Amino acid sequence: MDVRVYWLWLQRTLGPGNREARRLLMHFGGVQALYRATAADLQGAGVPEAGQKRLSDKELSVDQRLLSSVLSSGAWLLTPDDAYYPSVLFGLPDPPLVLYGLGELPDLEHRAAMGMVGTRRASEEGKRTARELAGDFACHGMIVISGGAVGIDAACHEGALQAGGRTVVVQACGLDIDYPRPNAELRRKILSSGGAILTEYPPGIPPDRRHFPVRNRLISGLSAGICVIEAPARSGALITARLALEQGRDVFAVPGAIRDRNSEGANDLIKQGARLITGATEVLEEYRLRFPDILEKEPVSAPMPPMPQGMEEDSRQRKAAGKKPPRPCPPEATEPERLVYQALLPEMDAAALDELAASTGLPVPELLTTLTLLEMKGTVQALPGRRYTLVRD
Repeated sequence: MDVRVYWLWLQRTLGPGNREARRLLMHFGGVQALYRATAADLQGAGVPEAGQKRLSDKELSVDQRLLSSVLSSGAWLLTPDDAYYPSVLFGLPDPPLVLYGLGELPDLEHRAAMGMVGTRRASEEGKRTARELAGDFACHGMIVISGGAVGIDAACHEGALQAGGRTVVVQACGLDIDYPRPNAELRRKILSSGGAILTEYPPGIPPDRRHFPVRNRLISGLSAGICVIEAPARSGALITARLALEQGRDVFAVPGAIRDRNSEGANDLIKQGARLITGATEVLEEYRLRFPDILEKEPVSAPMPPMPQGMEEDSRQRKAAGKKPPRPCPPEATEPERLVYQALLPEMDAAALDELAASTGLPVPELLTTLTLLEMKGTVQALPGRRYTLVRD
């Protein structure tokens, strides 16, 4: 049985954005073990009676047909077991169980991404600002992520495309739904330019007002920061900004006139501590320290020559002397968690995912799950570029 079928079953059973899924997966040790859980097992895990009833339905035929249909349509899907699943989403309290997609998903592990949101009823000035900002971000190698709606979203996607950059749409409906219709040609251009369209919702699911807040957490979750342009006091863009703060992402806002109702929300965000920006430079300067090889205008300098023999170990020792000791391995750690901890222990800075896979011998899906569990226990910290380090007190 293709393991993706079990993920499709779980998403269908619990629905996108369900925070209970993560707890249950940790409790039972994986999606297949959760599928095999009996009603008594579920009750022992604290699942309410209604949830027990849903999770006790083990019929998989609909999920097998869905997997076959999606793959035959030219789309793709990712689950947390897949190596290409964006690891930035593992830190969310409700990471998506299934991601459906079209096009080419950018390398979000090594590329800085900016989520850009705002009102559908945007002014011409607001749309112009959105295009300019998105174009400047894209020129410096940032991926522009937005929701594909009319108004500010569309202007952001257009700005990235006009600059020759890449952009990603995160939809609140199935991939086969032509929504919004005025942006059909824009979506085609995004796919032909090397961008992608993502959604948690399977084919045939239309947009619904309840879907948009669920979708918005992915726009912020995939991004290093969120930029808000023209958002009224009651706006989905403000929901995205709030979710970004909960996820530890940066929030930037473009100020507007004090009597402009379209700018009330963005102005309020600034009063609450969002970073006021009037151009892309302020954001790029902040991110250059975190993504120097991506955002620098000048070519990256040549690599340092190798250290003379015997000096490498001395350098490692000096690094170790200047660093605080790592937190100890959790006493209740599993064997895979101990393997990962021991592999990271000699690393003074960070280890890449492929290095950890080689040193631990763990398959990548199991390794990613183990790293996520150690992150939740406060032992490991994920860094940009799929690199990991031990937390040091």
